[in-house]
Order: sequence, then C-alpha cells, then structure tokens
Amino acid sequence: EESVAAPEGYRESGIISSKTLGLEKEFNTPTDMFYKNGKGLYVLDSGNSRVVLIGEDGRLINVFSDFKMEDGSSLDFSGAQGFAVTDDGRFYIADTEHNRVVSVYNNTVDLIIERPDSVLVNTDAAFRATKVAFNSDGNIFVIVEGIDQGIFVFGSDGSFSHFSGSNEVKVTAEVVLNNILK
Repeated sequence: EESVAAPEGYRESGIISSKTLGLEKEFNTPTDMFYKNGKGLYVLDSGNSRVVLIGEDGRLINVFSDFKMEDGSSLDFSGAQGFAVTDDGRFYIADTEHNRVVSVYNNTVDLIIERPDSVLVNTDAAFRATKVAFNSDGNIFVIVEGIDQGIFVFGSDGSFSHFSGSNEVKVTAEVVLNNILK
C-alpha cells in the first residue's frame, strides 16, 4: 500500500532543432510529423510552408519548399495542420486555413480537394481539414474540424466517395416521439 514511481516511458536521446539541423530559417509552427520507414521523419513546418526531412540519425536530409500551383504561382499552406507522405514521395497536406487538401508531387500541386457541397447540405461549416491519410487503394481520408458526419473518404482523383465511421441514426417511432417531446 505504498506508492511506487512509474517506470520511464521513454528517455530522450537528444534534441533536434532548426539550429542543430543547420537550417537558415527557424522552425515556424511545426504542426505535424510523418515517419516513413527507411526514409526518416518528415516535419510539416506550417509557418514556413515547407516540409523538412530528418534522417534516422538526426541529420538533415532535405528541405521541401517552393511548391508550385499548376499556374506557376507559389503554394502557401501556412496554417496547415496535417500531412502524409506516400511511398512514391507524394505529399498530402491538410491545408486547414485555406479549407482544402492539396496533393503535391515533384514540387507541383496535382490535386486540390475542397468542400464537397453536394453531401454537406445540412451545414455551412468550412472545410477545415486537420488530418489526412491514405490507403493502398488510393483512397484519401480526411478529418475535418466542425463536421461530425464521419471521416471524409475521397477517391484518388479527389472525388467524394463516402463518410467512414459516421453514426447512423435509425428513425424509429421512439426517436420521432422523443424529438416531439423535446
């Protein structure tokens, strides 16, 4: 009946910062990380609209920036909160502040996913994507702040497919009666 100290969950082996990596610009609002086995740790440096790749040894491997839109203009994804990286090097960025998800391949935006108005008729909530993931079938999964119909599932071409994990409400006489009584 005596308290016992919990074992350490982890012990840091070092600190990685923009200074230890030798980056010219300091990290500015890093918001997400994605580990790719054999490649390293990708850090979404949202405030600088860049992705920094850190090797498993803690050294800087690459800085991905200067992403271009199809028209040649620069992609600004400051305020983005989530991203994922495919095996072929495609970045999916949940561009929260710009209400979209962008796919970047070879430093060029090749797909923009925006609010699917056809399925969101009961809400005028913005498409504030906060997390993005994908599967081997090419489906893109997006979690959106303020929309509780489930996780958005898009095809590889950016077309809305369905909601995943949404709660179905079965309309029964009891449900109707409870709504009337409320």
